[in-house]
Amino acid sequence: MLLRRDQSGPRVRSKTAFSAIALSVVALCACGRDRVVVQADRTLTSAASQDSAIGDVGYPEGTCGDDIVSPGEECEPPGTATCDAECRRITGRCGNGVLDPLEECEDGNAVGGDGCSADCLREACGNSRIDLGEDCEPPGTAQCAANCKLLPRAACGNGIQEPGEECEDGNQLSGDGCSAECLIEFCGNGRVDPGETCEPPDTDTCNVRCQSIPPSSRRGVCGNGVRESTEECDDGNTFDADGCSGSCELEICGNGRLDPGEYCEPPSTAVCDARCYPRLERCGDRLVGSGEECDDGNVLDGDGCSARCEIEACGNGRLDAGEECEPPKTEICNASCKRISRLCGNRIVEPPEECDDGNVIPGDGCDLRCQLEFCGNGRLDFGEECELPGTPACDAACHHIGPWCGDGQLDPGEGCDPPDGSSCSSTCQVVAASSPPPIVPAAQPPSCGNGVLDPGEECDDNNLFDADGCSASCLTEICGNSRVDVGEECDDGNRSSGDGCSAACRSEVCGNGRIDFELECEPPGSPGCSATCRALGAVCGNGQLEADEVCDDGNLLDGDGCSASCTPELAVSPAADAQPAASVQPQANL
Repeated sequence: MLLRRDQSGPRVRSKTAFSAIALSVVALCACGRDRVVVQADRTLTSAASQDSAIGDVGYPEGTCGDDIVSPGEECEPPGTATCDAECRRITGRCGNGVLDPLEECEDGNAVGGDGCSADCLREACGNSRIDLGEDCEPPGTAQCAANCKLLPRAACGNGIQEPGEECEDGNQLSGDGCSAECLIEFCGNGRVDPGETCEPPDTDTCNVRCQSIPPSSRRGVCGNGVRESTEECDDGNTFDADGCSGSCELEICGNGRLDPGEYCEPPSTAVCDARCYPRLERCGDRLVGSGEECDDGNVLDGDGCSARCEIEACGNGRLDAGEECEPPKTEICNASCKRISRLCGNRIVEPPEECDDGNVIPGDGCDLRCQLEFCGNGRLDFGEECELPGTPACDAACHHIGPWCGDGQLDPGEGCDPPDGSSCSSTCQVVAASSPPPIVPAAQPPSCGNGVLDPGEECDDNNLFDADGCSASCLTEICGNSRVDVGEECDDGNRSSGDGCSAACRSEVCGNGRIDFELECEPPGSPGCSATCRALGAVCGNGQLEADEVCDDGNLLDGDGCSASCTPELAVSPAADAQPAASVQPQANL
């Protein structure tokens, strides 16, 4: 039972008065609950009316229920939702789904690891508590990562320079400048590293190379300019790196000592070359080793020598840094190994193309410059002899009507043929070497197409049409003039085949559908034809009698006397007195 003092009266600080009341209540505890309550009230009331005897009833100071949180208490007053009868804080039950006082979170369970711990405290890396799933707190320290996980212990040789390491060369070998403990190796560091016999250097007993000076060679003796019994040399000084060391020993690769400028001893071994330099045998050591094409001392791409120590050059068959394609000088790759974005023959019609049929073969309706081929387009297309159709000299199919100037035949009325722009005019008349050019009347200013050979013109056929032997700019149209005229695929200034441009000014390239000079087959990649237009063994249907072929009629058709497998076919009827086809040699495509 809780006893409270009368809120209207003063506090009673007398322990005697409190004890009297307490005894009265205890004496009544044997009775029923109701009687106790009533009797207690009567006792308190009675005591309250006897002011002269004990004064107002209350609790002594430091007692639960006195509205003062005294030492040993957690809360006041008792009997509330947050304070029990003994003045202890009621914290609630974690996991009841209700956010009780002193709880930071409440997720309806008492399980940690889900953001709210079993004690209803927020779980987060950095809260200074090691929650479930964490290894350490606080994060971001030398031992604790940003995710509250322990960092691995620093390891020398892992390629990462970590706290406490002076160097890190990715191994645990000493004698290479960085020791197995990741400490810098050099003479004068206070540590006797591999190859050294003493520290510090440049003393009476230790020379500048950190080599011990024997008593007989110590300063005062060595360096006096006199070679004595134990000296290999004496150059009058005690300096190193001048051929005679500060201890009067010869400095030479192969003496078993690591002299200045040397990195290893003895020389000419698996790990040490003849110059006492280490055989690193790795790309970037400035030594072109086996399997390397170059070595520029680094492992960077784009500087002429790649990170794999291979020469970077357009045309090497490798796609190097900065290149977009290989090999160069093809239909899709320019001479600098940059991709040609606009490409006739890629099946995409791109301005200023009129067509694109996926190849660069003329005569199929779309020429090698992706322009439409048809009679009457003003261009002399493949297979045409003239433009414009329907004229006296050109029929509706763009073929010459009768003889014409430029047909290579000396027809009646012609003095020469074909026109060459010098000795043979555009009208197939012989031009005398001494004949002055025609004088243009003052009333008619020079202009191409006026029928008069004006200065700067090679020809003038009285029109402004191309593909008729004299172009619209009055230049002679003929293969070998170093100009790519209408109907030509190329013009290299000569009429010789085998140099990339044939005698008929057709491009000589594997894949053009023609078996050009020195090529053996077309198209590339077809059965029996390599990617470079070279025949792969015997090829039936190429018109060449090869290997085990009995016949080859230049096709892969059956029923014509020579089968698709190049074997003779028997006659199928008495009337068919066919004999096996003889070897047929294909005519050269010009």
